[in-house]
Amino acid sequence: MAIDRLTPERRRERTRQHLIDAAAVVFGQRGYHGASLDEVAAMAGFTKGAVYSNFKSKDDLFVAVLEQQVQAQLAQVEALLADHRRPAEVDYAVMRELLTPQYEVNWTVLYLEFVLYALRNPTAQAKVAAYRRRTRDAVERMVEQTWATQDFEPELSARAVATITLALFGGIDLDRLVDPDDLPTSITEDALTFIIAAARGLGEDV
Repeated sequence: MAIDRLTPERRRERTRQHLIDAAAVVFGQRGYHGASLDEVAAMAGFTKGAVYSNFKSKDDLFVAVLEQQVQAQLAQVEALLADHRRPAEVDYAVMRELLTPQYEVNWTVLYLEFVLYALRNPTAQAKVAAYRRRTRDAVERMVEQTWATQDFEPELSARAVATITLALFGGIDLDRLVDPDDLPTSITEDALTFIIAAARGLGEDV
C-alpha cells in the first residue's frame, strides 16, 4: 500500500492550521488584547518560534483566524445558493441559521475589539482593511455566480450588493450585542428579502 508522504510543504500547512485553530480558542477565551502568542503556541503544542515562522505578528494571526471563520460561513452560503435555481427559492430558515452567529465564541465582539485597536494603529488598520476587501471580493464573486443563472438585468452592481450585504448583516450583529431582545429571529430573512429584491430592481415592492 502506498504511503502518502508528509512533505515539508504539507507539514508547514498542517502546522499553520494547528496554530490558527489554537488561536481561535485562545482569542475566544481571552480576547484579542488578553491573548498572547505564548498561549497560542502552548495550545497548539509548538514553540513560540513556530508561530513567528508562520505569522509575522499577533495581528496577522488574528486576521487569519477571522478570515477562516468568514470563509467557512461563505462556503456554506455558496453551497446553499448553488442548490437552487433562483435566490428567491432559497430555504430562508437554513440561510438564517448560517448567517446568525452560532459560534461558541462571539466573533462580532472580537472583530469589534480588533477594529477599535486598529483605528489607532495604522499597520493593523491596513491589515483589517485588506481583510475586508478580500471578504467583499468573495461575496461579489458569489453574487456574480448567482446572477449568471438568472434571467434578469440587475440595477445594482455586484460590488454594491456585496458591500451593502456585509454592512447590513454587520449592523444586525452589532445590534444583537446591545439589544438582542428587540431583534426577532426573522430579521435575517427580512434582510435577505430586502437584498434580493433590491438587487433585482424591485426596491419599491420590498
